[in-house]
Amino acid sequence: MSNGYIPIQNLEPGTLIKTYGNHQFLPLKYLYKTKINYKKTNNKLNKLFKYDKQKFGLIEDLIVSGGHSVLVDELQDDEKKLTNQFWNEYEKIENKYKLLACIDSRNTEFEQEGIYNLYQIVLEYEDKNKQFGIFANGILTETMSIDFYKQYIKNVKNE
Repeated sequence: MSNGYIPIQNLEPGTLIKTYGNHQFLPLKYLYKTKINYKKTNNKLNKLFKYDKQKFGLIEDLIVSGGHSVLVDELQDDEKKLTNQFWNEYEKIENKYKLLACIDSRNTEFEQEGIYNLYQIVLEYEDKNKQFGIFANGILTETMSIDFYKQYIKNVKNE
């Protein structure tokens, strides 16, 4: 078990991941990696966004899709209004709200078109619908649940 930062590309199933809240370290069940040919788009969920390492005090910049969430203590009124365009209710992990990257005004749109690796982390847990908060490059973000991952992979393979 490492108590330090491990680059995502070096993770493998069974690696213990520090989670936010009361769950401590949980084993990595799946690490989904896909290559994308990123081109600028008007679809907010498919855009890439950058959390700048200097602005956030991160280990390195974090690039995420617009559909990925960071976890925050509360949602501002404008964030609630924008969230309602995507979800019927405000989703939480532990005591933190999920804030979609495409709504978060603290990040910037990623401008560099090209081929990139995108990763998704799924942790082993008896509740197959449970998501967790983890630190990615130093910012609190979400994991996929086991059941959502299985449905997501099924849909990706059918495209």
